[in-house]
Amino acid sequence: MPARQCPFCGKMISDLHSQCPFCRESVPSVPGPPVTAKPSARRTDKHGNRKIRQGLLYMLLAAFVQYLAKGYGGSLLKVPVHIQPVVTAYLVPLLFLCGMGLAIYGFFLHAKPST
Repeated sequence: MPARQCPFCGKMISDLHSQCPFCRESVPSVPGPPVTAKPSARRTDKHGNRKIRQGLLYMLLAAFVQYLAKGYGGSLLKVPVHIQPVVTAYLVPLLFLCGMGLAIYGFFLHAKPST
């Protein structure tokens, strides 16, 4: 399918369109050879998905550390060292909140339109 570049947003659109589907600007028809999309021109950024996975992993790690530190694991998952209360009171919730923030940031990166 022949394609051309929108003069307003720079994205590739079909020659059949009289209006850009991305920026909604009316695109004049210009006679000439069609421009094909280059593979490197398309953005394949996966940082949003990576940040979401990292955030969820940090949240899971915080929940597991809290589970072990509070002694809910019983004799099977007993931690052989004493864990300071500051870890369960401040550091584990901080790790959980940082993971949640990272996941939310990943959702924003994922929803951001590519340029």
